[in-house]
Amino acid sequence: MCQAITGVLNFPNSLKSIGDSAFNKCKTIEKIEKWPESLVTVGEYAFAYTTKLGDLPRFQQATKLESV
Repeated sequence: MCQAITGVLNFPNSLKSIGDSAFNKCKTIEKIEKWPESLVTVGEYAFAYTTKLGDLPRFQQATKLESV
């Protein structure tokens, strides 16, 4: 599935959780535009080995975030 994801990730504003290893080894993701305000959790190793992914945006807009 990761091969279909390229460039910039834009998460929907309704997203509440990113599961464990959700994007693990997705080598075509280059950027995450922003975190949705509704985001509560980011699972373990969710973005591990995403070798093209640059700096992650700050979690400031994810005001409901409980765990990363």
